[in-house]
Amino acid sequence: MQEAKILSFDSALLQALQEIKKDIDSDDGEGESPDESGDVAPEVAIDVAPEEYTGILSLANIPFDQWDDIKVSPLSKFGQSRWDFTCYPHVSKKQAIVNFDYENTLEVNIADGSHQHWLRIMKALCLYRIPRFSISGWVRSYGGLNSQRTKTLRLLQLFKEFSLYLPTAAGVEFRTIDDLSDGTIRAFIDKLDSPIKKWEMASVLMQWQRLSRSDLLPPEYALAGEFVNSEQISAYRAAADDAAVPYRPIPLDEYAEIINHCLRLVEDYSDDIIWLYDTYYPTLVGKDPERLELKPEGKSTGSPEGVAAFKEYTPRLIEGEPWWTLSVLKRTNPNDSGEYISYALVAKHIASLMDACCTLILATTGMRRSELTHIRSGAVSGDAGGFWLRFTVFKTSVASQGVSKRIPIPSITARAIEVIERLSAESRSYGKHNFLFSSITRQHFGKAVHSAYPERAVKRVADACGVDSNIHPHRFRKSLAMYLIYQDPRNIEIIRHLFSHSSIKMTLKYIMSLPGVHDEVKKIIIEQNVEILVELLNAVLKDKIGGEGGRRVRDNVAQSPKFKARLQDLGKESLNQYVDSMLEQGIKLMHRSNLAICLKTPSVSEMAPCDGKGEAPSEKLHPNLFACEPFGCRFAAFTESSIPALKSEIIFHQRLAKHPYSGEAQRAFSERRLRDAFKRLAEIDQVQAEELRQEVANG
Repeated sequence: MQEAKILSFDSALLQALQEIKKDIDSDDGEGESPDESGDVAPEVAIDVAPEEYTGILSLANIPFDQWDDIKVSPLSKFGQSRWDFTCYPHVSKKQAIVNFDYENTLEVNIADGSHQHWLRIMKALCLYRIPRFSISGWVRSYGGLNSQRTKTLRLLQLFKEFSLYLPTAAGVEFRTIDDLSDGTIRAFIDKLDSPIKKWEMASVLMQWQRLSRSDLLPPEYALAGEFVNSEQISAYRAAADDAAVPYRPIPLDEYAEIINHCLRLVEDYSDDIIWLYDTYYPTLVGKDPERLELKPEGKSTGSPEGVAAFKEYTPRLIEGEPWWTLSVLKRTNPNDSGEYISYALVAKHIASLMDACCTLILATTGMRRSELTHIRSGAVSGDAGGFWLRFTVFKTSVASQGVSKRIPIPSITARAIEVIERLSAESRSYGKHNFLFSSITRQHFGKAVHSAYPERAVKRVADACGVDSNIHPHRFRKSLAMYLIYQDPRNIEIIRHLFSHSSIKMTLKYIMSLPGVHDEVKKIIIEQNVEILVELLNAVLKDKIGGEGGRRVRDNVAQSPKFKARLQDLGKESLNQYVDSMLEQGIKLMHRSNLAICLKTPSVSEMAPCDGKGEAPSEKLHPNLFACEPFGCRFAAFTESSIPALKSEIIFHQRLAKHPYSGEAQRAFSERRLRDAFKRLAEIDQVQAEELRQEVANG
């Protein structure tokens, strides 16, 4: 009966905490559904004009026996099992190498010689993901090709289940996808075990359909039917988003790869990319006279003047070679032997830089995507203390107009904003608005970007880095809050170094000034403390709690029936006040220390009971766990979860005290630890303490 009451109490407490967290989530939400009014551009993307298809390699025009000799990179040919793109700029060598020779999760190795058609199809689809062969503006970097191959290989599950594209047997041609009905394909996609897999499978099929319609694949591998359409792709994407787990902080290694990629583009290559924009502005924005008047000195990528300018310009060099993939190309038309620069690649370089700037702003401010897209031109100011950014904080549950906020930003963020100011200047002028981000594509030139642009930008950056995680702008907010709440000096030091702060205190001040961090911290406090809080209160109710801190919790609850009643009555108001009080006193977390639960996590300005004399509290952001002495600490609480550790402590010191090589000092210390450990164990469970005492006495 008592156990049932405790379980009921647990459920009520957890429900109360979940309600508090849900309220915060609602207040922090964005409600940024796509705007159908046409007032904003869908995103900063590349609109591919027909002229760009002239230089695309068509596999449909090349006999199969010549496919193996196609140069996919300076280091690799189509027929090789590993495609090496490490000669191009990349973040991770692993992600710049595409390997087809391995046994996948379906226990199939498509390079083993028995799956010739599967291998050709996979390689053909991956070929058109390579930037220099791509007809899509979505492919930005050689560093993300490995993850693109993984998504493409999802088709193999379909091939295996329906015995498609297998070698000809007994004169019968192989079955193709066109032998299946639309309903069969849809049913196959719908039975996949995750919304992400469904969306990726549908996306790969869509790419295959587009390549087939463009006559880039031979008849044997081209699709005649349409198995997915744009509406279905959108539905699968929406389902994937709806089913996504709550956003979590970005792992540090992935965070570092993303930041390094963006830093390289902004710090090392932005001047070269801005030169591309200035030089080839007329080709980028189209033939509208009003647009061309904004930068009349520009040149066409296909003109002799444009080619001459490219030849005369020297970009940043890597080992003596230009860092970019641009080069002077020869026209394939027999009647026109002139030279040109690929407009598609020029536009991709510019879009990649804009994506990197967008991602850097999100990663160093933690702002919402709606807040980023509403930053105004001229929002950055500087003084002796550094750079400052003024923007509007949007919280849908508070007000649609938002509240103006001014926060400090690192110099690299100021540089990223400066780059966007430069690239979007003519678009803002043409569109007669002052939003920082303004589309520079032909179709949407002059329009402020859509609120979905930041999400798509960070995903493209993640793909370019070979990061497979579900990156989203909100995860940067989670990450910044994590660096604060976990109070790990290593994480804080990374942020301090990135932002070039002179002290950890400045870094903490910076993080706390970011929008939404207070709420994120409060949510994390709830998530982190609820387990320990429930454990402590259950220990009080069961009278199985020990230690000075534990006895104090027991006495406070026993002497405060009002507090106890509030907790048992869902306790939402009481718990909310409890969490707020933690924030007011500084960031505090109950945490598991050596053997016990520590009830005193100091803030930056408070001394921990285990800090050394004269040691500045700001030098460490959590108690010194190596110096933790829980048996005599007034902040230590022991519960039933401490019993296994206490038993191990007793057995260890009992053996150590009797060891022939133990000195007098060690023996005295071990005997004192035995007395303390038995005392705490008896406070929690007298029966187990006596049983262990008998076991120890009997050796």
